[in-house]
Amino acid sequence: MAPGTIDDIDAEWLEDVLAGAGFGRVWLHDISVEPLAVGIGLLGAVARIRLAHDDDDAPKSVIVKLPSNDMRARSIADQFGYYRREAGTYRDLLHDLPRDDLRTPRCYAVVEGPIGPVLVLEDLPHVNGDQVVGATREQALAAAELLANIHAQFWDSEALHGHAWLPGPTDEVIAGYGRLFELTWPMFVNNFGTHIPREHLGAAERAITHFAAVAGSFAQAPQTLIHGDFRLDNLLFAPHPLAPDDEPIAYVLDWQLAARGRGPYDLAFFVAGSVTANQRRVHERAIIERYHGYLQLGGVSDYSLDDCWRDYHWGHVLNLPNPITAAVAVPPGNDRGRQLLTSNAERALAAIADFDRRGFFNG
Repeated sequence: MAPGTIDDIDAEWLEDVLAGAGFGRVWLHDISVEPLAVGIGLLGAVARIRLAHDDDDAPKSVIVKLPSNDMRARSIADQFGYYRREAGTYRDLLHDLPRDDLRTPRCYAVVEGPIGPVLVLEDLPHVNGDQVVGATREQALAAAELLANIHAQFWDSEALHGHAWLPGPTDEVIAGYGRLFELTWPMFVNNFGTHIPREHLGAAERAITHFAAVAGSFAQAPQTLIHGDFRLDNLLFAPHPLAPDDEPIAYVLDWQLAARGRGPYDLAFFVAGSVTANQRRVHERAIIERYHGYLQLGGVSDYSLDDCWRDYHWGHVLNLPNPITAAVAVPPGNDRGRQLLTSNAERALAAIADFDRRGFFNG
């Protein structure tokens, strides 16, 4: 039976998982459980399980993801279908695609647990990004390349249709973000407003008036698979095998916010939350051009750089409810969680303010 909590994970269940993943019958002498990402505002429970066995082909560790034990966090996740969206993405979309370009963990199992889907994933031995610190230029360019590879794979793909768990920009679970902004914005201003420039707050209030129109536009072609939570804490980095002293290569985790939509939404989400305002202002053009260039290399031929810039700018508007709502509603857990939620909101608002100065939200 699938576990309901991290404490319920046992060797017998993991042996069945490994057998189902094609490794045959692997006898586990012992397992050790290491909870991960405790208290940083995540909407799930995650653990690394180290596996003691004598099989040369089977993994020595796996990552297990379960629904959160925190009722408040689980209520948010259930309302927006986060657990179903991640399970469906691994089960229905990513399972047999080339991993050299998509670079996301292999999923060994998706099983139904007592309170929702349980995932058993490949444990990738790479270095985590740190969203509180912010991405370096090299990390941001590697992330843009990975994102373009994923988006090109699913660009206007029929594979995205027919999945009830995969929402689009005008579906309630996404369109409702605009109303969530209206509900949480007064609380956000009350809690954080004294630390944020008034100009940034005013720009956000102007930008959000375009939310419904942008959602409607992003529901039209071209659409692709959106990660929805493409940020530095969900990325891993490794030295490039052909150029270890050059830019790293990136891997992406956590598909709980997967959706259909315009690709540059993910890019806006990443830049707004994971790149400091100063770094964004210096490297934004290089990041956008890297993304668009790899879209073209992936076979996307009818989407200009101007189209990409337009959708990138409007993607910041669709993103805006996420950091604002999270800062108010997601339990921070610890000091780092609090820093994560605060920096995410501050950077997103700074980006909106920069675009507002150019008159982008006046129309």
